Amino acid sequence: MYGHSDVSLTKYFNIMSVHSTESKGYRHFFEWLIYAIFVVPYAQIKIFDLPYQLYTFDVFHKKEVNRWSHFIGIPLNLIALYCIFIPTYKYLSMSILILVFGHHLIMTLKYKLYGMIPVIVICHLALWGLAVYIFEPYLFDNTIWYLSPVFHFVFWPFVQYITHSIEPYIPRPWSVHGNWSKLANIIKEREWYITAAIILMMPFNTFVELISSWRNLYIEMLQFAYKAGYQNPTLDAMTQWIEQEVNSDDPMYDYDTFEAAFTPYFEQQMNDKG
Repeated sequence: MYGHSDVSLTKYFNIMSVHSTESKGYRHFFEWLIYAIFVVPYAQIKIFDLPYQLYTFDVFHKKEVNRWSHFIGIPLNLIALYCIFIPTYKYLSMSILILVFGHHLIMTLKYKLYGMIPVIVICHLALWGLAVYIFEPYLFDNTIWYLSPVFHFVFWPFVQYITHSIEPYIPRPWSVHGNWSKLANIIKEREWYITAAIILMMPFNTFVELISSWRNLYIEMLQFAYKAGYQNPTLDAMTQWIEQEVNSDDPMYDYDTFEAAFTPYFEQQMNDKG
């Protein structure tokens, strides 16, 4: 059974932590709501922390179907976003391209993954080219709802959200014991309103998939490049530790716990190779 403690967000709610039972109830509900919506809140904050981004992507995407729904859906989601604005606000579409590319370039330079520069340049130019020259003029059609870029902009994050249900374990705050539980156990052992809450959170979780897409696009490019033979000492050290932890019986996902475990190992690996 998965069960690492996950309490790092608590320190951010201390301002709410007065001694009344009512205030503590509000604080705990607020924490529950943050996890119910964002699942891994720090993944939305630590967007330039590559080890944590690699780790959380792997620990929450173990099943091949789930991984492939993201590998297909994330690029299509970005193409759809470009196509929404290309007809009337092309410069806004180009600004989104520059923003996403800039994030990926910063990550590449920060961790000295210089071999990834041509990869991200080619991938972003390819996605932009597909949007401008194929999808917008020939494939998308705003007069047909299921061919509308707006529909696909929302549809693919929803597919990504749905395929998370096939993962072997579901994290807080839905878990029965500790931080992880099987979905069947949650439905069987928890109160009916917990299942209802999971359903009600669907639009919010889909939104989180949407805003995570462009951040996870870099992780996808990096993993494809790594499997294709791209070698880098920094990436090798990250991948080795991440694979071992993700495949353990009790993978962590809290940021503070991750940092405490990963940083000493990573620094030692870099010193040995340096």
